[in-house]
Amino acid sequence: MSRSLRPRAYDNLPPERYQGRASFGEPPLKVNRKRMADKTLTMIDGVLTTMGLSDNPKSTFFSKQFGPLERDACPGYILPRIKVRYGDTFSLTRQLAKSRPEYAREGKLAVLNCASDMVIAGGWRHRYGTTQEDALCYSSTLWPTLERWTHKYPWRNAVPIYHRVSRGGTQCAGIFSPHVVIFRDDLMKDCQILPRKEWTAVSVVSVAALACPPQVKDSKTGELRLKLDKDVHTILERFRMILRMAARHGKSVLVLAALGCGVWRCPPRQMAELLKECLAEPEFEGWFEEILVGIYDDEVCRVWREVLEAKGVS
Repeated sequence: MSRSLRPRAYDNLPPERYQGRASFGEPPLKVNRKRMADKTLTMIDGVLTTMGLSDNPKSTFFSKQFGPLERDACPGYILPRIKVRYGDTFSLTRQLAKSRPEYAREGKLAVLNCASDMVIAGGWRHRYGTTQEDALCYSSTLWPTLERWTHKYPWRNAVPIYHRVSRGGTQCAGIFSPHVVIFRDDLMKDCQILPRKEWTAVSVVSVAALACPPQVKDSKTGELRLKLDKDVHTILERFRMILRMAARHGKSVLVLAALGCGVWRCPPRQMAELLKECLAEPEFEGWFEEILVGIYDDEVCRVWREVLEAKGVS
């Protein structure tokens, strides 16, 4: 079979790609989501200008893994217990910024975008989907910071040859968007435009999981686990990239999400365990003062909470 005819993981995705349907009810109809997207796009320039930001927002594309963080630069924070919460990532970010306004004022906040590395924003501009990445695009000025890197998709083609999985590399890539303004509510609230005083500027770290990686059942628990050791290694490296990207840009307060646990069907418990493993590495000690994980799915949220909020997890 020729390469062009081989099925891709992306072709097997369900038509409605929304983790929280069963929990939060049905998302708005596609025709309404298109209107929401169009409205967001017409407002972005004005929102950025109103916030004193450039209407040509900057972002940086990274095509390979960062080196380890330097201990001499570590701010020495004592990380409190990680919190796993049920809800939309940006809604939880706004709540956090409201309760701790200094986080936004001092530019400490970074939010994880569970990105597609195959097509820009997972095809949001023409599919009007309902993934976590789609939700961020409806509610904020994120889109132009991704669109400027259209020529880098799929990211695997932008990764230097010696860093690709086929050459034994980690194949890590990502985008850092320093100034993204949240100015609309979440999808389940029809993306209502927020009052000006509630607009919140954050940074966004865009990194992808693996798309529908092969899995096997654990003989003891019956839960699915990643089948290939190289996939486990890749996920660990991508979690490290998220943490390093945030830390290198001075972001000490993170709002993460269940990377890969929605449309890309990575095993939730193992993904949470791999994040926990990374956070426990000496390299990341002292870099973060608060970490919140927002998850729009009851079952995934329960599993991640079991792993990350268990006694002894800090």
